[in-house]
Amino acid sequence: MFLRVIRGHLFCIVGWEREKGVARRVPKAETHRISRLSGPRRAIAFGGMFSHVVIFFTDPKNPKAADDLLAGCEKFLRPIPGVLTFHVGRMVPSHRPVVDQSYQIALNLVFTDKEAQDVYQIHPLHVEFVETVFKKLCVKVIVYDFA
Repeated sequence: MFLRVIRGHLFCIVGWEREKGVARRVPKAETHRISRLSGPRRAIAFGGMFSHVVIFFTDPKNPKAADDLLAGCEKFLRPIPGVLTFHVGRMVPSHRPVVDQSYQIALNLVFTDKEAQDVYQIHPLHVEFVETVFKKLCVKVIVYDFA
């Protein structure tokens, strides 16, 4: 038995054995697809992952700012191609003092690599989001990029 990625799927090959680095079939060999690799699992399997985390601080004078920002993220940012994982949401209150609770909305995006994120940054929908949503609703932003 061994595992192999074939066309983005993870397979468990049962009934094959490796001898001196060469796979050879034994009687009643079976192939089982374990999972379709997508999103971060696919990026890791094929050698990379780049995370882009954005922490938004909305204008406290605008009570609808958080709702409008969430809607703007969904409308403008979710459709941009090249994003493996898109997650946007509100700050979740916590009893733990170590958890920062000063922001209102966070966006977590995962790309295959920095180059994919660079393309995302100049996409017309991202530029439109910055100009028509972000600048109107936010007083501060913090960005964390890591690979």
